[in-house]
Amino acid sequence: KTDYTHSVTLAPSCDTTGTDAYAYTIGGQTFTFEVSTDALGHSFGEWVKTTDPTFASTGLLTRTCERHDCDETEEHVLPALNKTDYTYSVMLAPSCDTTGTDTYAYTIDGQTFTYDVDTDELGHSFGEWVKITDPTLTSTGLLEKTCERDDCDETREHVLPKLNKTDYTYTLEKPTCTQKGADKYVYEYDGQSFTFEIVIDELGHSFGE
Repeated sequence: KTDYTHSVTLAPSCDTTGTDAYAYTIGGQTFTFEVSTDALGHSFGEWVKTTDPTFASTGLLTRTCERHDCDETEEHVLPALNKTDYTYSVMLAPSCDTTGTDTYAYTIDGQTFTYDVDTDELGHSFGEWVKITDPTLTSTGLLEKTCERDDCDETREHVLPKLNKTDYTYTLEKPTCTQKGADKYVYEYDGQSFTFEIVIDELGHSFGE
């Protein structure tokens, strides 16, 4: 371009070649030489989310060429959310009664796309029922169970009816002269069995003449 007069005869585009002209003048004569120039190739901008992926369906990224007079686009299919193609992390762990958030990160061409998914609350995980207050013939009793998950002290209560032969399975262990007996009341609840006894004093001897 120093010894020749350079001009662009045909500008190249993204996918077509162009032509440059080089003119050389000597002794009043001008000689022109044309040279093909390479196609520019597309200059795509950043990827843009078009459709978000889910666990059941793929997503879509698109990007567009930024050169003048070019509307060429490119697509990239995002796989359905999984822990292999995405970097998985727990942003917020769920608790017994609050939802959590899992994060799935996908990186392409230096760009990272993040998708947050709500996770269901865990629900309580109660242990076994424990006797707090024993029932009697005149007063109710109380069972209690506590959630066993970390950082949860949620409890449930169940009132035991007064001892009776309808709500309980009743058996009599008769006393003897020298051994105590018992009224036994068995209560079945939630797969657990609870036994309550009322001790009957031994009868003592009753001698004849």
